Amino acid sequence: MDIFEAIQTRRSVRDFSADKIPKGDLEKILNMGRYAPTAGNIQPWKFLLLKKINRKGKFKEKLAKNIARIVEELAIPDEEKKLRKKNTKEALNNIFNAALIILLFVDTNTYPDLVIYDGALAAQNIMLAAHALGYGSSFQTSFFPERIVKDFFRIPEHYKFICALPIGKVGKKPIMPEKKPLEELTWKD
Repeated sequence: MDIFEAIQTRRSVRDFSADKIPKGDLEKILNMGRYAPTAGNIQPWKFLLLKKINRKGKFKEKLAKNIARIVEELAIPDEEKKLRKKNTKEALNNIFNAALIILLFVDTNTYPDLVIYDGALAAQNIMLAAHALGYGSSFQTSFFPERIVKDFFRIPEHYKFICALPIGKVGKKPIMPEKKPLEELTWKD
């Protein structure tokens, strides 16, 4: 797959089959994250690979409890709370069905205001590499509050959590969303 095809056909996948990712493919995917541009070439990223079923289950449970607490605090009818909890649980189950979840962090000791961009660039490379190899992925933040992620995995304070990247074989393939015309997105001087 060439780079143009990879960029144009990549989708944010939220529904995965549980098929494993061969070690060679995983190394290729992570290696492409390593090749992302970075301020001052400091390469501030750390990739935490979450693969073990038991560990994934405990982490998912922690995230689900947090979301349920947030929903309970909302000033909405009980039926709406029940529906949101149900939908969230389904979404988390789908995400955690992925063979692998990469939790991406960056070291903020050098260039603390810039490394978040480095992390986002590494995430994009990882998602494109996964897609080129036939896997789905997505950039997840909403279900993954930084404090909970860092506390659960005992991440040092000088690391910033960027995102979770579930990676695996695609369950339900997302449709192509409509894209705005280039003219609408371009300012000319």
